[in-house]
Amino acid sequence: MSQSDVAIKFKDIVDSKEKLDELFATNIQKYNAIHDKIADDNNTIDNSLPLDKQYEEYNKLQEITSKTLENQNEFVDQCIELSNKLRDITAKMDSLILLVNKQKTDMSEHHQHVISQMVEIDKKLCEKEKEPLLKQIEEIEKRHIEKQACLKHTKEEEEKVAYLFTFPFSTLKNFDWKSYQNELTEQQIFAVAFASYVQNKNFDALKKSFN
Repeated sequence: MSQSDVAIKFKDIVDSKEKLDELFATNIQKYNAIHDKIADDNNTIDNSLPLDKQYEEYNKLQEITSKTLENQNEFVDQCIELSNKLRDITAKMDSLILLVNKQKTDMSEHHQHVISQMVEIDKKLCEKEKEPLLKQIEEIEKRHIEKQACLKHTKEEEEKVAYLFTFPFSTLKNFDWKSYQNELTEQQIFAVAFASYVQNKNFDALKKSFN
C-alpha cells in the first residue's frame, strides 16, 4: 500500500468516525428526550377526573411509555453498535498509524541503502577515471627517465667532442699516438683517433684505431 493510499484510507476512516460521533450524539439527545417525555407524560394525569378516566389516561400513558421504551431500547442497541464500530475504527486507525510508521522506517532504510549504493558507484567511477590518469602519469615518468638518460648520454658525447678541441691538431698529422695508447684515457683515445681522421681524411684509420 502506497503512502497516498494510506492517506486516503485514513481520511475515509476519520470521516466515518466523525459521522458516527454525530449519530451517537443524536441518539443520546433522543434518549434524553424520551426520558423527559416519560416524566412529562406521567405528570399530565388530571387528578380531578373520575378514577375510571384517570385509569384510561394511565393506560394510554403506559402504552406510550412502552412504545417509548421500545424506541429507547432500539436507540441503546444503535448506540452499542456505534460504540463497536468506533472501537473497530480506532483499531484500524492504530493499524494504519503503525503501517505509516513502518513505511517511514522502510523508506529511511531504503534511502540509506540508495545513498550507500551511490557512494560505491562514485568510488568505482573515481577508480575507473583514475586508471587512465595513472597510466598517463606512468608514461610521463617513463618519458622523463628516458629523456634524462638521453640528456646524460648527450652530455657525455658533448664532453668527448669538446675534448677534441684541447688537442693541437696541427701536430697530430704524423703523430704515432699508438705508442702511448696505454697511457691515454678512453676519451683521449677517442679524441686522438677522431683528430687523426679529421687530419688525414682517412676513415679506415679511424676504424682501425678502435680495433
